[in-house]
Amino acid sequence: KDFKVGARTQRLVLLELEAMLERVALQSSAEIQKPSAQVLPEQLSFVERITSFLAAHFREPLTIQDIAAVVDLHPKYLMTVFKQSCGITVKTYLLHLRLAHAQRLLSTTPLSILDVAMESGFGSLGRFYETFADHVGERPLAYRRRRQPGLIRPA
Repeated sequence: KDFKVGARTQRLVLLELEAMLERVALQSSAEIQKPSAQVLPEQLSFVERITSFLAAHFREPLTIQDIAAVVDLHPKYLMTVFKQSCGITVKTYLLHLRLAHAQRLLSTTPLSILDVAMESGFGSLGRFYETFADHVGERPLAYRRRRQPGLIRPA
């Protein structure tokens, strides 16, 4: 027997999935930001400012110099403080934000893969495909098909 889901029910399911992915991203972000025992209070303040800036601007092309200018730190000091505090590099943290956003878009929207790549801050489709496959373990379209089997996608 065929089971048909109404548009409203499908939208509710997608919203629930989106909320779940947001919670996972927030939990991962909170775990990444747990400071080590050697972090000074002023360093934590810098890290909070850096992560806030990255969360607001991850879709944009960013350099360490851009981030350092915003938080008023020397680029090398910024990278050192961030790595000591978070256990990962700024570049890795930025990549996690972009990939989490791309996964959310692939799971909850009918945007084309190119639009997902650009909306997530990747500079090119090729870079997006390579990075997504390396870190997520499958290509973006396969990821979407497993999460949205009934969604009609634009050509």
